[in-house]
Amino acid sequence: MYAVLPDGSRHELRRDDTVYLYSSNPDVTDGVFYAVDSSRLIYNTANSTLYLPDGSRYILNAASSTPVQYFDKNGNTLTYSSSGVWTDTLGRTYGRPLSDSPTVGDFNYSLPGVGSTQLTYTFRWRNMSDVLTTSGQQLDYTGDRTQAYPHSTLSPSLFTSPDSNDSVVGGINSSSPRFNPVVLYQIVLPHDPSNPNPPTYTFTYNVYGEIDKIVFPTGGYEQFTYGTVTPLSGQADDGLYSQANRGVTQRIVSVKGDGSDAATWTYGMSIDTSTIPYQLTRTITAPDNTYTQMWFINSEGSSIMYGFDDARAGREYDERSYTATGQMVRRKLMNWTMTTNYTLNGTIAATRNPLLTEEVDILLDTGGNAQAAMELVSEVVEIRKRLRRK
Repeated sequence: MYAVLPDGSRHELRRDDTVYLYSSNPDVTDGVFYAVDSSRLIYNTANSTLYLPDGSRYILNAASSTPVQYFDKNGNTLTYSSSGVWTDTLGRTYGRPLSDSPTVGDFNYSLPGVGSTQLTYTFRWRNMSDVLTTSGQQLDYTGDRTQAYPHSTLSPSLFTSPDSNDSVVGGINSSSPRFNPVVLYQIVLPHDPSNPNPPTYTFTYNVYGEIDKIVFPTGGYEQFTYGTVTPLSGQADDGLYSQANRGVTQRIVSVKGDGSDAATWTYGMSIDTSTIPYQLTRTITAPDNTYTQMWFINSEGSSIMYGFDDARAGREYDERSYTATGQMVRRKLMNWTMTTNYTLNGTIAATRNPLLTEEVDILLDTGGNAQAAMELVSEVVEIRKRLRRK
Protein backbone atom coordinates (compact mmCIF):
# COMPACT_ATOMS: atom_id res chain seq x y z
CA MET A 1 0.00 0.00 0.00
CA TYR A 2 1.00 3.64 -0.33
CA ALA A 3 0.81 6.54 2.12
CA VAL A 4 0.63 10.10 0.79
CA LEU A 5 1.59 12.64 3.47
CA PRO A 6 0.56 16.33 3.68
CA ASP A 7 3.89 17.43 2.16
CA GLY A 8 3.01 15.49 -1.02
CA SER A 9 5.54 12.71 -0.49
CA ARG A 10 4.40 9.20 -1.40
CA HIS A 11 5.72 6.16 0.47
CA GLU A 12 5.45 2.47 -0.31
CA LEU A 13 4.63 0.15 2.60
CA ARG A 14 4.69 -3.65 2.56
CA ARG A 15 3.49 -6.26 5.01
CA ASP A 16 6.22 -8.64 3.87
CA ASP A 17 8.12 -9.58 0.73
CA THR A 18 6.15 -12.65 -0.25
CA VAL A 19 4.21 -12.93 -3.51
CA TYR A 20 0.63 -14.02 -2.74
CA LEU A 21 -2.15 -15.43 -4.86
CA TYR A 22 -5.08 -13.33 -3.70
CA SER A 23 -7.76 -15.96 -4.41
CA SER A 24 -6.24 -18.35 -1.85
CA ASN A 25 -5.02 -15.65 0.58
CA PRO A 26 -7.91 -13.17 0.90
CA ASP A 27 -6.40 -11.56 4.03
CA VAL A 28 -3.23 -10.23 2.36
CA THR A 29 -4.33 -6.63 3.00
CA ASP A 30 -4.48 -7.16 6.79
CA GLY A 31 -1.57 -6.81 9.18
CA VAL A 32 1.27 -4.41 9.95
CA PHE A 33 2.84 -2.69 6.94
CA TYR A 34 6.33 -1.16 7.03
CA ALA A 35 7.79 1.53 4.73
CA VAL A 36 10.48 0.26 2.38
CA ASP A 37 12.13 3.66 1.75
CA SER A 38 13.77 4.36 5.14
CA SER A 39 10.99 6.79 6.14
CA ARG A 40 10.12 4.45 9.07
CA LEU A 41 6.38 4.77 8.56
CA ILE A 42 4.26 1.94 9.98
CA TYR A 43 0.60 1.25 9.24
CA ASN A 44 -1.47 -1.17 11.32
CA THR A 45 -4.74 -2.26 9.73
CA ALA A 46 -6.06 -3.58 13.07
CA ASN A 47 -6.54 -0.01 14.38
CA SER A 48 -6.26 1.88 11.05
CA THR A 49 -3.31 3.85 12.41
CA LEU A 50 -0.36 5.32 10.51
CA TYR A 51 2.62 5.84 12.84
CA LEU A 52 5.25 8.46 12.00
CA PRO A 53 8.85 8.24 13.21
CA ASP A 54 8.60 11.41 15.36
CA GLY A 55 5.97 9.78 17.61
CA SER A 56 2.92 11.32 15.97
CA ARG A 57 0.19 9.27 14.36
CA TYR A 58 -2.89 9.46 12.13
CA ILE A 59 -6.10 7.50 12.75
CA LEU A 60 -7.70 6.79 9.39
CA ASN A 61 -11.21 5.99 8.26
CA ALA A 62 -10.86 2.29 7.40
CA ALA A 63 -13.26 2.56 4.47
CA SER A 64 -11.90 5.71 2.79
CA SER A 65 -8.30 5.71 4.14
CA THR A 66 -8.62 9.42 4.97
CA PRO A 67 -7.55 10.86 8.35
CA VAL A 68 -10.14 11.36 11.08
CA GLN A 69 -7.71 12.14 13.93
CA TYR A 70 -4.13 13.31 14.29
CA PHE A 71 -2.06 13.04 17.50
CA ASP A 72 1.25 14.83 17.76
CA LYS A 73 4.12 13.48 19.87
CA ASN A 74 2.98 15.55 22.88
CA GLY A 75 -0.55 14.15 22.85
CA ASN A 76 -2.29 17.17 21.28
CA THR A 77 -5.19 16.09 19.11
CA LEU A 78 -6.83 17.26 15.90
CA THR A 79 -10.17 15.67 15.01
CA TYR A 80 -11.69 15.83 11.53
CA SER A 81 -15.41 15.83 10.83
CA SER A 82 -17.29 14.69 7.73
CA SER A 83 -18.22 18.33 7.08
CA GLY A 84 -14.58 19.20 6.48
CA VAL A 85 -13.76 20.85 9.83
CA TRP A 86 -10.78 20.17 12.12
CA THR A 87 -11.13 20.65 15.89
CA ASP A 88 -8.01 21.03 18.02
CA THR A 89 -7.33 20.11 21.66
CA LEU A 90 -8.61 23.52 22.85
CA GLY A 91 -11.87 23.14 20.96
CA ARG A 92 -10.98 25.63 18.21
CA THR A 93 -12.23 24.77 14.73
CA TYR A 94 -10.49 25.12 11.38
CA GLY A 95 -12.14 24.61 8.02
CA ARG A 96 -10.31 23.33 4.99
CA PRO A 97 -8.96 26.22 2.89
CA LEU A 98 -8.81 24.18 -0.33
CA SER A 99 -11.68 22.19 -1.76
CA ASP A 100 -11.36 18.87 -3.56
CA SER A 101 -13.65 20.27 -6.27
CA PRO A 102 -13.21 24.07 -6.32
CA THR A 103 -15.54 26.31 -8.28
CA VAL A 104 -14.86 29.72 -9.81
CA GLY A 105 -15.11 32.49 -7.22
CA ASP A 106 -13.46 34.18 -4.22
CA PHE A 107 -13.50 32.29 -0.94
CA ASN A 108 -12.51 33.67 2.47
CA TYR A 109 -10.76 31.51 5.05
CA SER A 110 -10.29 32.70 8.63
CA LEU A 111 -7.93 31.57 11.36
CA PRO A 112 -7.86 32.75 14.98
CA GLY A 113 -5.18 35.32 15.67
CA VAL A 114 -4.05 37.05 18.85
CA GLY A 115 -6.97 37.67 21.20
CA SER A 116 -10.22 38.08 19.26
CA THR A 117 -8.46 38.97 16.01
CA GLN A 118 -9.36 36.87 12.99
CA LEU A 119 -6.80 36.41 10.22
CA THR A 120 -8.66 36.20 6.92
CA TYR A 121 -7.17 34.86 3.71
CA THR A 122 -8.90 35.07 0.34
CA PHE A 123 -8.49 32.29 -2.21
CA ARG A 124 -9.41 33.29 -5.75
CA TRP A 125 -10.29 30.45 -8.12
CA ARG A 126 -10.56 30.96 -11.87
CA ASN A 127 -10.79 28.94 -15.05
CA MET A 128 -7.34 28.31 -16.44
CA SER A 129 -8.21 30.12 -19.68
CA ASP A 130 -8.66 33.36 -17.71
CA VAL A 131 -5.29 33.19 -15.93
CA LEU A 132 -2.84 32.06 -18.61
CA THR A 133 0.61 33.63 -18.36
CA THR A 134 0.47 34.18 -22.11
CA SER A 135 -3.05 35.47 -22.63
CA GLY A 136 -4.97 34.33 -25.66
CA GLN A 137 -3.31 30.93 -25.96
CA GLN A 138 -5.47 28.31 -27.63
CA LEU A 139 -6.79 25.59 -25.31
CA ASP A 140 -6.05 21.97 -26.24
CA TYR A 141 -7.78 18.63 -25.90
CA THR A 142 -5.99 16.38 -23.43
CA GLY A 143 -5.59 13.68 -26.12
CA ASP A 144 -5.74 13.44 -29.90
CA ARG A 145 -8.38 10.69 -30.21
CA THR A 146 -12.11 10.39 -29.52
CA GLN A 147 -13.41 7.70 -27.18
CA ALA A 148 -15.33 5.50 -29.61
CA TYR A 149 -13.48 3.10 -31.90
CA PRO A 150 -12.56 3.66 -34.66
CA HIS A 151 -11.07 6.79 -33.13
CA SER A 152 -11.50 10.16 -34.78
CA THR A 153 -8.77 12.77 -34.61
CA LEU A 154 -8.87 15.70 -32.15
CA SER A 155 -6.58 18.68 -32.60
CA PRO A 156 -4.75 20.45 -31.05
CA SER A 157 -3.92 18.14 -28.14
CA LEU A 158 -1.60 18.13 -25.15
CA PHE A 159 -0.61 14.48 -25.63
CA THR A 160 -0.46 12.35 -28.76
CA SER A 161 -1.13 8.69 -29.52
CA PRO A 162 2.02 6.83 -30.61
CA ASP A 163 0.15 4.31 -32.77
CA SER A 164 -3.29 2.90 -33.54
CA ASN A 165 -3.26 0.57 -30.53
CA ASP A 166 -2.14 3.08 -27.89
CA SER A 167 -4.56 6.00 -27.84
CA VAL A 168 -4.71 9.17 -25.78
CA VAL A 169 -8.42 10.01 -25.51
CA GLY A 170 -9.33 13.68 -25.37
CA GLY A 171 -13.14 13.67 -25.61
CA ILE A 172 -16.23 12.07 -27.04
CA ASN A 173 -16.21 14.16 -30.23
CA SER A 174 -14.92 17.43 -31.67
CA SER A 175 -17.51 19.39 -29.68
CA SER A 176 -16.13 18.07 -26.37
CA PRO A 177 -14.75 20.75 -24.04
CA ARG A 178 -11.03 21.37 -24.18
CA PHE A 179 -8.77 21.19 -21.13
CA ASN A 180 -9.77 24.16 -18.95
CA PRO A 181 -9.75 23.25 -15.22
CA VAL A 182 -10.55 25.51 -12.26
CA VAL A 183 -7.21 26.62 -10.77
CA LEU A 184 -6.00 28.76 -7.87
CA TYR A 185 -5.26 32.25 -9.20
CA GLN A 186 -4.47 34.34 -6.11
CA ILE A 187 -4.00 34.14 -2.34
CA VAL A 188 -4.68 37.47 -0.64
CA LEU A 189 -2.99 37.65 2.77
CA PRO A 190 -4.60 39.16 5.90
CA HIS A 191 -4.52 42.96 5.66
CA ASP A 192 -6.06 46.23 6.73
CA PRO A 193 -9.41 46.50 4.87
CA SER A 194 -8.54 50.07 3.91
CA ASN A 195 -5.44 48.92 1.99
CA PRO A 196 -6.29 49.08 -1.76
CA ASN A 197 -3.25 46.94 -2.63
CA PRO A 198 -3.19 44.05 -0.16
CA PRO A 199 -0.23 41.62 -0.14
CA THR A 200 -1.03 38.96 -2.73
CA TYR A 201 0.48 35.85 -4.29
CA THR A 202 -0.54 35.49 -7.94
CA PHE A 203 -0.25 32.26 -9.93
CA THR A 204 -0.60 32.04 -13.71
CA TYR A 205 -0.50 28.95 -15.91
CA ASN A 206 0.39 27.34 -19.22
CA VAL A 207 -2.10 25.28 -21.26
CA TYR A 208 -1.05 22.09 -19.42
CA GLY A 209 -2.38 23.56 -16.16
CA GLU A 210 1.16 23.95 -14.78
CA ILE A 211 2.02 27.04 -12.71
CA ASP A 212 4.63 28.78 -14.84
CA LYS A 213 4.74 32.16 -13.08
CA ILE A 214 4.44 33.25 -9.44
CA VAL A 215 4.29 36.95 -8.55
CA PHE A 216 5.11 37.57 -4.89
CA PRO A 217 3.68 40.25 -2.57
CA THR A 218 6.99 42.15 -2.93
CA GLY A 219 6.50 42.45 -6.70
CA GLY A 220 9.24 39.98 -7.55
CA TYR A 221 8.49 36.89 -9.56
CA GLU A 222 9.61 33.39 -10.51
CA GLN A 223 8.88 32.02 -13.97
CA PHE A 224 9.18 28.42 -15.15
CA THR A 225 9.44 26.62 -18.46
CA TYR A 226 8.30 22.99 -18.58
CA GLY A 227 9.03 20.13 -20.93
CA THR A 228 8.96 16.35 -21.17
CA VAL A 229 11.69 14.92 -18.93
CA THR A 230 13.45 11.62 -19.56
CA PRO A 231 12.31 9.12 -16.88
CA LEU A 232 14.83 8.19 -14.21
CA SER A 233 14.77 4.58 -15.34
CA GLY A 234 16.24 5.65 -18.66
CA GLN A 235 14.38 2.87 -20.42
CA ALA A 236 12.50 3.52 -23.64
CA ASP A 237 8.78 2.81 -23.30
CA ASP A 238 6.03 2.80 -25.86
CA GLY A 239 5.98 6.58 -26.10
CA LEU A 240 2.63 6.83 -24.34
CA TYR A 241 3.16 7.33 -20.61
CA SER A 242 6.53 9.09 -20.84
CA GLN A 243 4.75 12.15 -22.30
CA ALA A 244 3.25 12.85 -18.88
CA ASN A 245 6.67 12.78 -17.19
CA ARG A 246 7.05 16.57 -17.30
CA GLY A 247 9.29 18.83 -15.28
CA VAL A 248 10.93 22.26 -15.10
CA THR A 249 13.60 22.88 -17.75
CA GLN A 250 14.20 26.56 -16.96
CA ARG A 251 13.63 28.85 -13.96
CA ILE A 252 13.90 32.66 -14.02
CA VAL A 253 13.96 34.81 -10.86
CA SER A 254 13.51 38.57 -10.80
CA VAL A 255 13.61 40.21 -7.38
CA LYS A 256 12.71 43.65 -8.73
CA GLY A 257 9.87 42.26 -10.80
CA ASP A 258 10.68 44.18 -13.97
CA GLY A 259 13.08 41.57 -15.38
CA SER A 260 16.11 43.87 -15.28
CA ASP A 261 17.79 41.67 -12.69
CA ALA A 262 16.51 38.35 -14.04
CA ALA A 263 18.65 35.34 -13.18
CA THR A 264 18.18 32.11 -15.14
CA TRP A 265 18.75 28.50 -14.15
CA THR A 266 18.44 25.73 -16.73
CA TYR A 267 17.81 22.03 -16.06
CA GLY A 268 18.73 19.41 -18.62
CA MET A 269 19.46 15.75 -19.04
CA SER A 270 21.38 13.42 -21.29
CA ILE A 271 21.14 9.69 -21.72
CA ASP A 272 23.80 7.13 -22.63
CA THR A 273 22.15 4.19 -24.37
CA SER A 274 25.41 2.27 -24.74
CA THR A 275 25.00 0.86 -21.22
CA ILE A 276 22.30 -1.40 -19.76
CA PRO A 277 20.51 0.01 -17.88
CA TYR A 278 20.79 3.33 -19.69
CA GLN A 279 22.94 5.96 -17.97
CA LEU A 280 20.97 9.11 -17.14
CA THR A 281 22.65 12.42 -16.24
CA ARG A 282 20.93 15.54 -14.90
CA THR A 283 22.58 18.94 -15.34
CA ILE A 284 21.82 22.21 -13.52
CA THR A 285 23.34 25.39 -15.00
CA ALA A 286 23.42 28.47 -12.74
CA PRO A 287 23.06 32.10 -13.92
CA ASP A 288 26.87 32.53 -13.95
CA ASN A 289 27.18 29.47 -16.26
CA THR A 290 28.75 27.27 -13.61
CA TYR A 291 27.05 23.90 -13.68
CA THR A 292 26.56 20.69 -11.73
CA GLN A 293 26.05 17.20 -13.15
CA MET A 294 24.38 14.44 -11.14
CA TRP A 295 24.07 10.71 -11.66
CA PHE A 296 21.34 8.62 -10.04
CA ILE A 297 20.83 4.93 -9.40
CA ASN A 298 18.40 3.76 -12.05
CA SER A 299 15.13 1.95 -11.68
CA GLU A 300 15.16 -1.64 -12.86
CA GLY A 301 12.63 -0.60 -15.49
CA SER A 302 11.23 -3.52 -17.49
CA SER A 303 13.01 -5.97 -15.16
CA ILE A 304 10.75 -5.07 -12.22
CA MET A 305 8.78 -8.09 -11.00
CA TYR A 306 5.70 -7.76 -8.79
CA GLY A 307 6.57 -4.13 -8.08
CA PHE A 308 9.89 -5.00 -6.40
CA ASP A 309 12.08 -2.23 -7.81
CA ASP A 310 15.58 -1.41 -6.60
CA ALA A 311 15.06 0.44 -3.30
CA ARG A 312 18.01 2.71 -4.14
CA ALA A 313 16.42 3.95 -7.38
CA GLY A 314 16.50 7.74 -7.55
CA ARG A 315 19.33 8.07 -5.03
CA GLU A 316 22.21 10.25 -6.16
CA TYR A 317 25.60 8.54 -6.22
CA ASP A 318 27.86 10.96 -8.16
CA GLU A 319 27.83 14.77 -8.27
CA ARG A 320 30.33 16.93 -10.15
CA SER A 321 30.61 20.73 -10.10
CA TYR A 322 32.28 22.72 -12.88
CA THR A 323 33.35 26.30 -13.57
CA ALA A 324 31.83 28.22 -16.46
CA THR A 325 34.78 27.10 -18.61
CA GLY A 326 34.17 23.41 -17.88
CA GLN A 327 36.87 22.77 -15.24
CA MET A 328 35.79 20.39 -12.47
CA VAL A 329 36.18 21.96 -9.03
CA ARG A 330 34.33 19.49 -6.83
CA ARG A 331 33.15 15.91 -6.85
CA LYS A 332 31.02 14.03 -4.34
CA LEU A 333 30.66 10.25 -4.39
CA MET A 334 28.03 8.34 -2.40
CA ASN A 335 27.69 4.63 -1.76
CA TRP A 336 24.27 3.15 -1.02
CA THR A 337 23.29 -0.22 0.33
CA MET A 338 19.91 -1.86 0.99
CA THR A 339 18.38 -4.90 2.57
CA THR A 340 17.48 -7.70 0.16
CA ASN A 341 15.09 -10.61 0.52
CA TYR A 342 14.70 -13.16 -2.25
CA THR A 343 11.21 -14.45 -2.98
CA LEU A 344 9.88 -17.21 -5.23
CA ASN A 345 12.67 -19.74 -4.64
CA GLY A 346 15.35 -17.09 -4.55
CA THR A 347 14.76 -15.79 -8.07
CA ILE A 348 13.11 -12.41 -7.40
CA ALA A 349 14.72 -9.84 -5.13
CA ALA A 350 12.53 -7.67 -2.91
CA THR A 351 14.62 -4.77 -1.58
CA ARG A 352 14.04 -2.27 1.20
CA ASN A 353 15.56 0.56 3.22
CA PRO A 354 18.23 2.33 1.15
CA LEU A 355 21.08 3.43 3.42
CA LEU A 356 23.94 5.82 2.69
CA THR A 357 27.02 3.99 3.92
CA GLU A 358 29.81 6.21 2.63
CA GLU A 359 30.27 9.69 1.20
CA VAL A 360 33.47 11.16 -0.20
CA ASP A 361 33.68 14.90 -0.95
CA ILE A 362 36.60 15.90 -3.14
CA LEU A 363 37.71 19.53 -3.66
CA LEU A 364 40.00 20.03 -6.63
CA ASP A 365 42.82 22.58 -6.74
CA THR A 366 42.22 24.39 -10.04
CA GLY A 367 45.67 25.93 -9.91
CA GLY A 368 47.55 22.63 -9.65
CA ASN A 369 47.33 19.00 -10.64
CA ALA A 370 43.72 17.97 -10.10
CA GLN A 371 44.47 14.29 -10.63
CA ALA A 372 47.10 14.33 -7.89
CA ALA A 373 44.63 15.94 -5.47
CA MET A 374 42.08 13.24 -6.23
CA GLU A 375 44.60 10.48 -5.63
CA LEU A 376 45.63 12.00 -2.30
CA VAL A 377 42.02 12.09 -1.10
CA SER A 378 41.53 8.50 -2.25
CA GLU A 379 44.53 7.40 -0.20
CA VAL A 380 43.18 9.14 2.91
CA VAL A 381 39.82 7.41 2.47
CA GLU A 382 41.52 4.03 2.13
CA ILE A 383 43.55 4.63 5.31
CA ARG A 384 40.34 5.48 7.19
CA LYS A 385 38.74 2.26 5.96
CA ARG A 386 41.71 0.24 7.21
CA LEU A 387 41.59 1.93 10.61
CA ARG A 388 37.88 1.14 10.95
CA ARG A 389 38.49 -2.49 10.11
CA LYS A 390 41.17 -2.70 12.78
